[in-house]
Amino acid sequence: MEEHSAEFRILYRDVALKLSQHDVILTLLSAASDPERVKKAFPQIFILKTRSPEYSATEPQLAGNGTYWLNGQHVSLLIDLKQVLSALPQSNAFRTLSLYLHDTPLLVLGDATTTPY
Repeated sequence: MEEHSAEFRILYRDVALKLSQHDVILTLLSAASDPERVKKAFPQIFILKTRSPEYSATEPQLAGNGTYWLNGQHVSLLIDLKQVLSALPQSNAFRTLSLYLHDTPLLVLGDATTTPY
C-alpha cells in the first residue's frame, strides 16, 4: 500500500509538471511560431493554431478522446494527454489512470471499472 502511495505521489508530481510546462510553452509562442518545429519538440502537441486577439477562452477546452485545447494570447495548442501519460514510466504501476477537469473526465486509461485500492 505504501509503495502505491509513493508511486502515486511521483506520478502526480510528474503529470503536474508536464501540464504546467504547456502553460510555459504557450507563453513563449507567437503567431509566427513554426507549428512543425513545436510539434517535433513536443510530440504531445497535436496542433498549434493562431487565433484572433478577440478570442477570449482562458480555460482549457475539452476536445474529446483525451485531448484538450490550451489557449494563449495569440495561439492555441491541442494537447494529447495519452501522449503525456505514456511518456511517464510511473503510469505503468496503476491499472487505471483518470484525469478530470471540473468533474468532467479528460482521459481514462486502463480498466475504468476497477475499484480503488
